[in-house]
Amino acid sequence: MMEAAPVFCPAGDVTTSRCGTMLDELISLLKKRTEGEPLPAEAPIHVPIPKDPEVEAQAQWVGRRSPQRDTDRSLTSETHIWLHTVPSGVHPKRLCRMHPRIANRLAQAWPDQAETEKLFEELLQDRRGGRRGFPPIVLNELRRLRELHRNRAGVAFYRVRRR
Repeated sequence: MMEAAPVFCPAGDVTTSRCGTMLDELISLLKKRTEGEPLPAEAPIHVPIPKDPEVEAQAQWVGRRSPQRDTDRSLTSETHIWLHTVPSGVHPKRLCRMHPRIANRLAQAWPDQAETEKLFEELLQDRRGGRRGFPPIVLNELRRLRELHRNRAGVAFYRVRRR
């Protein structure tokens, strides 16, 4: 005799007995509905689906963030100019590709030592807790940029003019 295969149950129960019973009840209700019979008053209206904590956390931030602008999705002219001044060994290729908004913010802050240091602190330290953070390669690029920033004190070569 073959055993019934487990069926995914929206309530999170994967056992064949409980989940199979729920599916049987739902199928029975659907048949009654298609045959024109009124559904019983105790018919389930909503089957709870377990929530993914990562999706929930991301959804909370969507409402708090400002709407995306064009400068959040692509590099600005100022950022391109700034990138030409950054040595090739420190060039943040992945940061620019994966997080153009952050690269734009860095280019904008770069002429101001204090503002740039503050931005690096904000990017590299988790003050809110539970943040996913940057991928390791992007994190390494940010650290190299911070080191360049700290070593460039007084060097005008890396400055970008603001318009």
